[in-house]
Amino acid sequence: MVQPRKKTSTKRTSIPNELLEQIEDLILSNFRDQLKRRIPVVSGSIFPEEIVLGVGLQVPKQLKNPRFDVSVDYNPKKDNAQKMIHLCVDVLGGLFEKLVLEEADEDFPRIWESFEFENRKVYIQYGTTNLNLEAEADALLGLDNEDLMKFDDEDEALESADSIKSRLGFSDDDEDPEDSETH
Repeated sequence: MVQPRKKTSTKRTSIPNELLEQIEDLILSNFRDQLKRRIPVVSGSIFPEEIVLGVGLQVPKQLKNPRFDVSVDYNPKKDNAQKMIHLCVDVLGGLFEKLVLEEADEDFPRIWESFEFENRKVYIQYGTTNLNLEAEADALLGLDNEDLMKFDDEDEALESADSIKSRLGFSDDDEDPEDSETH
């Protein structure tokens, strides 16, 4: 799962798998010889104010998976989401070529960096996070489970914690077992 560039981007809609598969197929058809045993991995999300598309290389038996993410500002009232995704694909095509051809990655931007492309401001970022491994870890920890309690602010979380303590018969006056002396 791609990470948003904007801090305000909290609600996401995943780009449909069918479209992500088409992008993977495009990469495979253009870079088959250069990929060797590496597998392209494409992910993306549409947020209320931005679209983020990422492409990386899954390398067998390697934790480090090099990837580029591209972000563009998006206004659903005036921008066509499909055109913005295609713009991201065009940018990723050039970046992906560098990714498969270059061994060294020290020149790639580790934080969001902007540039102009087809009269739009586009942001790119390079990383090596293994997103498949991250997703598996999140699933094991239950972080992707919508049934988990999620709070908008700290006060709401504290109120809920107090409510749970109350229902369990605990109070703040109860002594912590670790604080009591043992003889």
